[in-house]
Amino acid sequence: MATKITRDVLESYLNCKTKAHLRLAGQQGNVSDYENLLVVNRQEVRQTAIDKLLVKLPEGEVVRDISLTADALRAGPSIVLDATLEDGLLSVRFDGLKRLDGPSQLGDFHYVPMLFHEGRKVGKEQRAILEVFGLLLSQVQGKPPGYGILWHGKESTPTRIKLGAGLRKSEQTLRELREMSDSPSPPRLMLNDHCRVCEFRKGCLAKAEESDSLTLLDR
Repeated sequence: MATKITRDVLESYLNCKTKAHLRLAGQQGNVSDYENLLVVNRQEVRQTAIDKLLVKLPEGEVVRDISLTADALRAGPSIVLDATLEDGLLSVRFDGLKRLDGPSQLGDFHYVPMLFHEGRKVGKEQRAILEVFGLLLSQVQGKPPGYGILWHGKESTPTRIKLGAGLRKSEQTLRELREMSDSPSPPRLMLNDHCRVCEFRKGCLAKAEESDSLTLLDR
């Protein structure tokens, strides 16, 4: 297991632990047309959201592609896009951060995480990602963000997502991913609804058939 825990690994874990294990092992499958379409739609949502943000701010108030450290945030930009948190095991890219008033270890301000999502509705996965972002961000700025902002749907509608309720779950998620990265043994194979669009579908289905997995019963 040589690959770091990235945003992609995190999203994979939230859909399927086996997929996260394969990602950590550096494996790639056959990406479906549907998944490619989601990537395109997310980029469109992202660009629309950024356009809305930049209309209200001078360019100097927005920074891009920075390392997510306390020193970088102390400069106090209003918006941060594509900040990456790195350590020995993590390499997690945040879609964006928004500055708010309120004391933290950075000064008299702090940041909340932003996430771009192609879907119209707010799902459990997006809430979980924002919770993990909130946990990681709190370790940098010394203050947990009260909410995150999800930009979603064709119109890139901003929705506030209250954070904090999933703190223990976020800690468990990161702990299990760290344990997974240290273990060559795959987790128990469990087919689910994500299999229909997953790039590893054929391989997992073949393994499930070989072992007569009970998760085949509803398929």
